[in-house]
Amino acid sequence: MPNTALGAPCGLPVHLAGLGASPTSMDVLGTLRRRRVTRPSESVVTVHPLVPPREEPVDPNTTASAGRRSEQATTRRHLLAAAVGVGVTTVIARAVDAQAGTVLTAISGPATALSPAQRIGPVDVPPDPPAEGEILFPIEVGPDDYCYVIDGFGDCRGTSCSRSHAGVDILADRGLTIRAPASGELTHQYVDSGETWGAGHGWTLRDDSGVVWKFFHMDRHADGLEVGNRVSFGQTIGFVGNTGTSGVPTGTNHHLHFEYRPGNVPADPFPLLERDPDVVFES
Repeated sequence: MPNTALGAPCGLPVHLAGLGASPTSMDVLGTLRRRRVTRPSESVVTVHPLVPPREEPVDPNTTASAGRRSEQATTRRHLLAAAVGVGVTTVIARAVDAQAGTVLTAISGPATALSPAQRIGPVDVPPDPPAEGEILFPIEVGPDDYCYVIDGFGDCRGTSCSRSHAGVDILADRGLTIRAPASGELTHQYVDSGETWGAGHGWTLRDDSGVVWKFFHMDRHADGLEVGNRVSFGQTIGFVGNTGTSGVPTGTNHHLHFEYRPGNVPADPFPLLERDPDVVFES
């Protein structure tokens, strides 16, 4: 089932994001080997990869050797931080942590201010298709969510059983995602009247094979959807709620009334529903 946070800009490790040039940046970079080419209209500085200075062999088991390796690693990290902040045409700095063996690489272009990370809205990730002959469970449920299906298809409804229940009720936590069990067109939108009767917020969906699906009592519709829109298999269309006939003063009757209508004739979806392991089914 579906379903990230942004970190540093592309190509820049998170722990280097936001580093800028400091007054000592160029002083530090002065320790690098570099070649300057000056033309009438531009100045390009090419910074070569860091080359550690030649040193006299030191016994690796001595305390002095360990201290020197630590000092070298710190110096290389400082050089990398300085290089990232310098406004040269292209800077490629490479630092190797001699103790941890970690390799860090940073690439930056012309000096520009780094923009703060921006949050991306939810993106639908298509769920795995159900087995042949099964219906995708219409609510996205996690292991810590409450969800309970009652097979009440055909039960008496109305005064003196004036009508029968044309779907099944899926009790679930308020706000859980309701998703399209098939790709198709939204043909009708139900809007809650504020009264404790009717469908409340909901949709009618006609899929590409001609099957009609109905979803009642939603808390709200998914943003941006309207009648005539096409939706894809698994796409979010709304959220579990307690509107319409579902509404009770205590607000504890959150559920989805779900109808499956092949040829627009009501049929019991209960035996066809995908058996989600996080859902309790009661016939």
